[in-house]
Amino acid sequence: MRRSTAQWLAGHARARAITRGRNHFSTNAGAQVPVQCLPLTELVHQSRLHVQVGDNTRTNLLVIPTLNENEFALKVFGDDSDARRAVNTDVFRLHSEETQSGNVKVATVRLLKQDVTPALGNMTVHLFVPHLIDLHLSVVNGNVQIRDKIEGDVHVAVGEGNVQVNKVRGEVVDLKTNNGRVDVSTLLEGERVKMAASAVICKRLMAGKSEIKLTRGDGTPKTSQFGAIYSPITLINSMAARSRLHVGNSHGFLRVLGDDLTAVQIDSVNGSLHLEDSGPDCKVAVHFDAWQAEAENSILVGGDVAVSIEPSAPVRVELHGRSIKASNCAFGLSELEQLDEDYAMLTGEVKAVDGSSGRLSSASSGKINVGSAKTDALRTSFFAKEAESNDTETDDSEADGPASDQPRLLVHTSNGSVKLEQLDWMAKLKRKHLKAPRSTA
Repeated sequence: MRRSTAQWLAGHARARAITRGRNHFSTNAGAQVPVQCLPLTELVHQSRLHVQVGDNTRTNLLVIPTLNENEFALKVFGDDSDARRAVNTDVFRLHSEETQSGNVKVATVRLLKQDVTPALGNMTVHLFVPHLIDLHLSVVNGNVQIRDKIEGDVHVAVGEGNVQVNKVRGEVVDLKTNNGRVDVSTLLEGERVKMAASAVICKRLMAGKSEIKLTRGDGTPKTSQFGAIYSPITLINSMAARSRLHVGNSHGFLRVLGDDLTAVQIDSVNGSLHLEDSGPDCKVAVHFDAWQAEAENSILVGGDVAVSIEPSAPVRVELHGRSIKASNCAFGLSELEQLDEDYAMLTGEVKAVDGSSGRLSSASSGKINVGSAKTDALRTSFFAKEAESNDTETDDSEADGPASDQPRLLVHTSNGSVKLEQLDWMAKLKRKHLKAPRSTA
């Protein structure tokens, strides 16, 4: 007996529904069923949460802020297919206490991972917490991810794994991993901010003082990137040999100390810069948009250095390198000395100009017979003769404003060339976004 079309469609729909139900049950019965579900009602009011995972079992920690206080909980999922047999296993032990902070009572919740059966395999821990909370997270082996936004002091320490946050704002923020990467997708803000990793990718950093340590990690070269840094003092110390560093915009004082970096690029400096690398061939490209008055800026590396400066502000410069190019700069006073057959030093005052670049107005050259021209050039720079320079050249005030108020720039490269140019914002944009036309020859 033939079924009608309506009957056939109804039967087909029931079959699909049964199939979907079986598949859905299969998924939930596996990794979606929590091994442990622990309510965290203590987090309703102002609180601190300490989570410690001290064993070598791979444990990934996911922090999920929520506005619903009924959802505050810890949920543990086992990656192993046999984890369903370990449901209701006490993986974490909870201890809570209430402390007094001024006139406010603060709940401190501690979650300590216990030894569990190997049947659980790798684990994923979901922490549902309020947006306003102090976090102290410690994981020996695993990744830590903080979604959405957390406001409070945040301390994350990882032995082997990555740290990923979206937006964190607190008095103290400390993110570190011994072998892994730190990713900040939106913002890291605090009075004191510290990061330590083999590589850091940070979109925006705002801090009273920030310290970044780039470690060796597994020894492979890495690239660290900072979109924008807003901090009166920023220290970047890199021990990651043959790695690269890229900073988009730096507002404040930026100090970079590298150990055999291959390249450093800073798109915009608004403040002052001290950059030093101990390797033989670190290449540097820096643009100065605005100078800090009386600031001493220095770039001391081994490779080629390209510096562009905003034409609207004067600056005193001293450049050391195998070759020096400053042909489009408007100098008030300048002196070019050939210290060795393949080493030169240029000192002078770059004048402020309206519009684009000026010209190299005057230069003199001469031969100086010295045993170590590179070392002597650095040793006799205006940084080493600051007191002496204050007592002389009082009559030579052709530059805009008093010389002592002008910022100063020292560039020293032991094995590379130096290029200095005045570049306004329009020329900078053209260079960044417009490619040079290909030759038809």
